[in-house]
Amino acid sequence: KHSDIQKNHEADRRLKLMTSASLDKAGKIAESLHDSRTGSAAFGHLGQMYEEEKQYAEALTLTRKAVFLAQQQHSPELLYLWQYQTGRLLKASGDRDNALKAYQNATATLNPIRREFFRGYRGKTPSFYENVKPVYLGHTEMLLTPTGDETLRKSRLIQARDTMELLKTAELEDFFPDECLTASEKKNNMPEMTAPPHTAVIYPISLPDRLELLITLPEGMRQISVPVVSEDFREEVRTFRARLEDFSPRCKFFAKRLYDVLIKPLASDLGRYEVETLVIVPDDVLRLIPFAALINPETNRFLIEDYAVVTVPAMSLTDYQSPAKKTGKSLLCGLSQGNPPLPYVPDELKRVRDIMGFGKILLNQDFTLAGLSEEFRRQVYSTVLMSTHGTFGASPEDTYLMASDSKITMDDLERFIRFGAFREEQIELLTLSACRSGAGDERAASGLAGIAVKAGVRSAMASLWNVDDEAACLTVTEFHRGFAGGESKAKSLQHAQKKLIYKEIVSQDQRKDFTYPAYWAPFLLIGNWL
Repeated sequence: KHSDIQKNHEADRRLKLMTSASLDKAGKIAESLHDSRTGSAAFGHLGQMYEEEKQYAEALTLTRKAVFLAQQQHSPELLYLWQYQTGRLLKASGDRDNALKAYQNATATLNPIRREFFRGYRGKTPSFYENVKPVYLGHTEMLLTPTGDETLRKSRLIQARDTMELLKTAELEDFFPDECLTASEKKNNMPEMTAPPHTAVIYPISLPDRLELLITLPEGMRQISVPVVSEDFREEVRTFRARLEDFSPRCKFFAKRLYDVLIKPLASDLGRYEVETLVIVPDDVLRLIPFAALINPETNRFLIEDYAVVTVPAMSLTDYQSPAKKTGKSLLCGLSQGNPPLPYVPDELKRVRDIMGFGKILLNQDFTLAGLSEEFRRQVYSTVLMSTHGTFGASPEDTYLMASDSKITMDDLERFIRFGAFREEQIELLTLSACRSGAGDERAASGLAGIAVKAGVRSAMASLWNVDDEAACLTVTEFHRGFAGGESKAKSLQHAQKKLIYKEIVSQDQRKDFTYPAYWAPFLLIGNWL
């Protein structure tokens, strides 16, 4: 079946390269031969050509014919594309109600087939970002169109959020080719439109002409539209990330501009509900930046000074119930011998062991693939720390941690950790102390965001870029100190970062200024924040 899908995809690609006259001829020949699938592809691509020329009436006629033929042949991998195209054409023609119905049909057709259809040729084409993500985003945009009916507006807000949840789940499935990864959603008790006390859940959704902010508060969900040009906004986000990593003072300029777009529109709500923790569900380029480093232009304070900040890949994939118990046995692994060396790793492991009360240390030559496997096989651990070089690349093949004898792939890590899947106690926290995601790579950042889900842990802490070894040691140590002392994970990371900002922790090297965000901001808490 996968082979047939790949052959069909290649045939569709060839059809797409034809001229309009050739497509029209191919469609008519296919009809005469009762080849509904080829006819659907030909008329659909021809409709797309007319759409590009803004000849919407002709495009709609052809696209509806393509939809009919795809339904006849039962070709869902084509049907959803032409349903999506129908939605675009109706929207461009001003028929927004029927456009929304077309988008709903496209999403409903795509959901059950996306794993099977795209698994066949993952990585060979940019199919996900060309043919899947735009469907969910287009559907979401239509749902967020203003309406005067308050009951309908609230219903559509929930539908918009749920559509984004489907998109984020699909992105993880696209990055990690693992059918079981997102097969079951986490069980939780959060009502549809409310957040826990003193907590706000923020969905930033980047659309071509605006940024939509969906904010879920203890008493309901709100939608706030911020007019921005998508490409300009994306460029500012990327520049902010680059300036942070480069230790450039210009990062503050962009930190304030992005604060005005992402946080300021929510400020009155955050104050009214006495919000202390921000749960960010980032999309697209926003996965590349640490929200903690945004700066309030009025107070000149970093966001982390006012709020604990946590990142989740999707709320439906996050277990956000309070843990039954927060501490237990710890497995502490590290590699100080590397390129470059990480001389503070031994001290970091010892400090964390002293804080947690018990910890098995695997350092340098003892930190091997076999040794790690054996530890997980014979012992139940509630916290795991890995202080070693690692990379989250644009694909699972480029994503790994370094042991002394080999690379640890994400599949290896998942296999080791899930040794405990049949035990009652799940790993509460996985900390990756010296790893980084690919700079400026949104797919790599997507993989980093999904690490807790992939590894099968409730929470993960990792970094967006290479962090100074001493700063990592101090941040990780203070984070575990707060966590072991009973603070929430989000508050523990916030307090650790604030200690660097307020110079309560200083470097032994006087040339280093740990108040600069490049030292503390890249650390992200991912997943459960309690």
